[in-house]
Order: sequence, then C-alpha cells, then structure tokens
Amino acid sequence: MKKALLIIDRGSREPEVREELDRICSIAKTKGGYYYTNYCFLEVIPPFIEEGIRKCQENGADVITVMPYFLYPGMKLKDSVRQSARISKIEKLNMVIAKPLSYHHMMTQLVIDRINCLKKDKDIQHSDLECDILLIGHGSSDKNARIAFEYTMNSLRKTKFLFIVK
Repeated sequence: MKKALLIIDRGSREPEVREELDRICSIAKTKGGYYYTNYCFLEVIPPFIEEGIRKCQENGADVITVMPYFLYPGMKLKDSVRQSARISKIEKLNMVIAKPLSYHHMMTQLVIDRINCLKKDKDIQHSDLECDILLIGHGSSDKNARIAFEYTMNSLRKTKFLFIVK
C-alpha cells in the first residue's frame, strides 16, 4: 500500500513557509513511512487543496492522510476539512483527515521548549518563575478556537511557568 501525507496550511507568500513545510514533509516521509508527502494551501497562493490531492493520486497513493496544519479548530481549519472531504467523496478516495495540532499534550511541551531555547540563545539567567510569557493567537470568531487556545494556556499554567493572563 502506498501511503501519502498531504499537509494543508493556510497559505502565505513568505518563502520561509514553503521551506518549513518542505522540511516537515521530508521528516514525515522518513519517520512516518509515507511513500509520498507534500503540502498545499487553503488560500493565498497555489498549490491549493484540489491540486495537492491530485498530486497524491498522480504519485500512486492508495491512501491519503490529510493533516490540517492549524493550531486550533477555527474557520480556516473547518474550510480545509470540508474541501478535502468534498473532493474525497467526489473522487471516491481512500482518505483520512487528522485532527489539528490543538489539544495535543505536545503543544505545551513545544511552547516550553521554545522558551528554553530562547533563554539559552539570549543567555537569559532568570528562573522560569521570573519570566513572563505572552501567548498570542491571530484570533477567530469561532468559539472552539478560543477553547483550544485556552487549553494550551491552562496546560502551561500547570507547569513551572507562572501565567497571569486576562
């Protein structure tokens, strides 16, 4: 069976976005045992979802795993899932759609790791309790997006970091 992984990102004109997605696809191919990996975008610039799915098919994929590369379940995530599901139904594809990154215990660890790297890189000697952290999301009118953001924030509160956020 030839498995494909298709990562769906919102889309950006910044070259760093494509570079990051290329690296993630390469790692996923090696570590995840995928025959083919690639990415596409929901909006802004191509390749868009339809083209991403078509490339998976053209490369001989029997099963396509779609990974929405979104931090929380807002409207953009829902749009990407709806589009993927619609195409899968029309094309009669063997496709599964993964959950977004939110609500995963590794999100908390990832934030902590990023803070520790920053402290090391900038030679910050303060203890974690002496450091303030501001989490910033781009915002969404979707209630579930806020709940997912708060989930990560509340998970961080249970660690050695002290947060006071309102």
